[in-house]
Amino acid sequence: MKLWTWHGRSFSITEGHVDHTRSDYCQDVRGYTQAVARLGCMLGSDQFLWCLDYRVENPWPRRVEWSLEVPDDAILAFVDTLVWERILGNQYIPHDLESRWLHEAMAKGQDPDAFSRVMRQQFEDVLPHRRELWDNVFAEAVQNRFCPDCERNTVLIPFPAKPEWVLRAPTP
Repeated sequence: MKLWTWHGRSFSITEGHVDHTRSDYCQDVRGYTQAVARLGCMLGSDQFLWCLDYRVENPWPRRVEWSLEVPDDAILAFVDTLVWERILGNQYIPHDLESRWLHEAMAKGQDPDAFSRVMRQQFEDVLPHRRELWDNVFAEAVQNRFCPDCERNTVLIPFPAKPEWVLRAPTP
């Protein structure tokens, strides 16, 4: 599976030990450290990397991009992005979905804010209840089961990544 991941320039994904507490998310997102620790317990290891199966322009200016080709049998898990965001306390709605609602409201001549509120509630009603989030954090595949038209799920791979998986490493 072709994957991409982004990390600080001095961090090698092919050697050493990953310390999730050094992540920007740990500093920026309340509850991240505890959530990652619980995820690690569920996986049986806290040594994993977060990846995407699609390339985006580097969304993190202080990070560099790695591209990988990881065998399917080496994938640790797919994490449902929508569920994970709710575990972290974010009521995240994919931007493309919100954009679709705006266009749909305009095409129907409806108030975009009111239409968006109704659609958001319908969207939330499809997702697992708060007490069921951890039971639904892992997905069967990279496509999101709660929103098939939304962005895809996150892929977890073992750390350190095998050097032969690396297609392109950052240039020094």
